[in-house]
Amino acid sequence: MKSTIKIATAVSAVLISTSALGVTGLDRLVFTPSFLFEKGNYAELTLARARPSVTTSFAPEANIAERVDTLRFSYKHQLNNKFGLGLMVNTQPIGVDVNYQPIGTTLNGSVSSESYTALGRYNATDRISAFGGIKYQTVRGNADLRSLNPTIPGATKFNQDTDTGFVVGAAYSIPKIALRASLTYESDLEFDLDTTIPALGGLSLGDTKAGTPKTWTLEFQSGIAKDTLLFGSIRRTNWADSQVLFLGTTQLSTFDDTTDYKLGIGRKFSDSISGSVTLNYEPSTGEPSSPFSPQDGERGIALGLKFTAKDGFSTSIGVQYRKLGDTVTTATSGSIPFKDNDVVTVGLKFAKSF
Repeated sequence: MKSTIKIATAVSAVLISTSALGVTGLDRLVFTPSFLFEKGNYAELTLARARPSVTTSFAPEANIAERVDTLRFSYKHQLNNKFGLGLMVNTQPIGVDVNYQPIGTTLNGSVSSESYTALGRYNATDRISAFGGIKYQTVRGNADLRSLNPTIPGATKFNQDTDTGFVVGAAYSIPKIALRASLTYESDLEFDLDTTIPALGGLSLGDTKAGTPKTWTLEFQSGIAKDTLLFGSIRRTNWADSQVLFLGTTQLSTFDDTTDYKLGIGRKFSDSISGSVTLNYEPSTGEPSSPFSPQDGERGIALGLKFTAKDGFSTSIGVQYRKLGDTVTTATSGSIPFKDNDVVTVGLKFAKSF
């Protein structure tokens, strides 16, 4: 199955799956250790644009979600046969871009972030390896929350805060059949965002507490026939433990713990072209959703193509369609229903081993 090995990493991550509102909670561009397993020194740059259509049942023409652009850069330097170092930069690991004004309420919010993860990977044997490192993340935002809390005087700014956590994981591989399974744990992060009112000269009200949860991710792949690869992942996030607390007391979010499943198949068509099809599924909880993430579960499909030049430089393109689960959210004094919503994402990745 030698020819399968060549496509093991070629098709397992052709499309970067981003979310307009959050895969779960506020997640957008999630961490993956896959770049650490590339041969030799390796660099990749991925860009993606998500166009959501998120409307209410009573105003189907009024889209409350904004377009989302994301960028991720990963680099791995192989020091020797046993040890390699890696760096990953994500421009939107978490985020929010919602505006309820088209449906007649003042509620809107925008959260942006960046993360920088430095990693090391150690090969104990040709089959067993371990990896880990430090993740540094920044978060900031602004919102108009009067419809959630009438005591808040108009537009509110959440000044930037940072926190540092860790990533640790292990992997088992059988290179002969392109088999690899990795389990990654990401620690939770906590942010105390100085909350100010710009209209009142930047008057500080105190700190709003937010965070990102503990996360477990299982990723796997295996050659199943000549030039054919099966791959997938299971990602569990404990978002129920990472709610947004305005000034540390008023809970603004109702995030639930969720699990996201992906399963795909990749095929090498020639020495220069390979492709993939990926299905993803997140079960619904049946509970009302946060106004910052008005969806309850999802189903999606992604198609990807990768083109590899003779010098090893590759270009991957992909498109993903996600059907968002129907939900109800209490964004104002009454419930707001969301139904028949979706997101289309287009991704582009450039990569090179050297």
